Amino acid sequence: MSKSTTVQPKSIATLGSVKGDLTVGEHAKIKGEGAPPKVSVSGTVRCLGDCTFQCSLSAENLEGEGDVAIQGNLETRGRVRVREGRLNVRENMTTREVDVERSLVVGKNLESEEVDVGGSVEVGGDTKAKNIDVGGRFTGIGKVTAKSIDVGGSVTIESEVEVEDIDVGGKVTIKGGHVNSIDVGGSFESKNSLKFDSIDVGGAVKLTGKSTGGDI
Repeated sequence: MSKSTTVQPKSIATLGSVKGDLTVGEHAKIKGEGAPPKVSVSGTVRCLGDCTFQCSLSAENLEGEGDVAIQGNLETRGRVRVREGRLNVRENMTTREVDVERSLVVGKNLESEEVDVGGSVEVGGDTKAKNIDVGGRFTGIGKVTAKSIDVGGSVTIESEVEVEDIDVGGKVTIKGGHVNSIDVGGSFESKNSLKFDSIDVGGAVKLTGKSTGGDI
């Protein structure tokens, strides 16, 4: 039988290395050991409501219900899944798959094969992913590298992109780079040179710099 550690609701616990799974009660706060402080969990972390990690966290998986805040780095070897809530990571986030119902905010870099968020995504650094699927809005401050970006609302990327396909229902604003196929329901603007194969846009198209491509 695998080991399990439980942190009671509304309590404050200081942890270092945790063998097995970690269950965190609602409104609990977790502090890490070391400098900078960190909690390392060999199994799955389960947050049973809003909870805060006042440190970095590494685990096999992270599963949450409610709002989960990581005041450091978040690293999982498997998946991150937050239902009925938001995930806020102050620094870097690395995982294989992230699925958040409401919103995802990453202060620095995000790296994940699959990104699936029902509401909005905001990344303060670079984004590296295979597929990005967002119901509302995607905002990337750093460079975005992905196979596909599928967003229901709007996309704003303040650096270069390296993306095969962009499919967005509303408005897209990027700062150049390379995109194979662009399909946008609203308007599309590139604020720097863009290489592309095709652009299919329902509204206005604005290309800046020495943009080169095929059909518009």
